[in-house]
Order: sequence, then structure tokens, then C-alpha cells
Amino acid sequence: MLALRLAFALLILSGLAPAQRTAWRRYRPGRGGQNPARFEALDIGSTFNRKVAALQALETANQRYAVPVKQRLDLAGTPRPLLREINRESGRALLRASVEELGETIGKKHGFRCGEQFNFPGGGDPVPPHVGERAKPLR
Repeated sequence: MLALRLAFALLILSGLAPAQRTAWRRYRPGRGGQNPARFEALDIGSTFNRKVAALQALETANQRYAVPVKQRLDLAGTPRPLLREINRESGRALLRASVEELGETIGKKHGFRCGEQFNFPGGGDPVPPHVGERAKPLR
């Protein structure tokens, strides 16, 4: 799902966004965007390669992402050598390029090399205190 969201973001940035395929959904309180929701950015520079590797493991989603991207680029008259042929490697490379572009764009807004953004609905600490009781630091 993340790969598809990143794909859509890339298409929007390139001006090739597809027609909206989801139904309009009424706003529901508590789903974010209301006061006191907080929008936070995180520096993911140190974990970026692990995030990309995890996303690249979603091979079916990556292929599903690469096919329409290739079609739209071809229709727009801007084919890319990266997508000359759709296969495992081209899907992985396209995903990495998309994630890098999105991470750099978000990071630039917040002074990071690479970043992610999250909307935390409601007030208080975004991570409940009980989560840290058994948490172990990454090595």
C-alpha cells in the first residue's frame, strides 16, 4: 500500500496523476486533521536503506506499480530507460527512485536529508508510554 501511495505521489509530482479512483469519504472526527492533531516529520536518513529493502520485498505490489507508471510515461511521450522492460529489477529500481524522491522532498521541507511525515490525531505523546516499557534500542 505504501508503494502505491508513493507511486501516486510521484505521478502527481510529474503531472501524470491518474483519474481519482476512490469514492469521496466524509470527514470523521478523530481521523486526523482536527485540533489538536499534530503533523510531525522524522529524519529517516539512518534507516532509509532498510525501509527501501522492506518495500522492495513487496514484489507483486512493485510490479503492479511499475506497469501503469510505464504506460503513463509512454503515453506522455517520456519513456524512461529504467522501465524499458518491466521485471523484478526494474520494479525495484523504480521503487527506490520513487522513495528517494519522496524522502528527499519531505526532508528538504524539514531540514533533513531524507524524511517521512505523519499526522498524529489527538493530543498527547504520539507514542503511548506503554510502548516504551519493553522497547529495545536498535543496534
